[in-house]
Amino acid sequence: SAHHKMNIVGVLYNDKLATASTWLSQHGNPYTHLVNDPSGKLIINLGAYGTPETLFVDAKGVIQKRFIGPVTPAWINQTYEEFIL
Repeated sequence: SAHHKMNIVGVLYNDKLATASTWLSQHGNPYTHLVNDPSGKLIINLGAYGTPETLFVDAKGVIQKRFIGPVTPAWINQTYEEFIL
């Protein structure tokens, strides 16, 4: 079977990178990358409605799934199975 990789990018809005990094290290960090977006321009351009919100973006940059709420292991597993496997 082919090996697929799913990167999870966290976009920080209205949060400090150091504070978020500390919290994530204590509570578990599902993110492959963290992007700091203090002005909110990135999340506005993505069409985000609120936080926390997760967008599943394919390799072509098309949003395939939108989920409002915190990222949980169950959500990651469901999304992985739905789109990757």
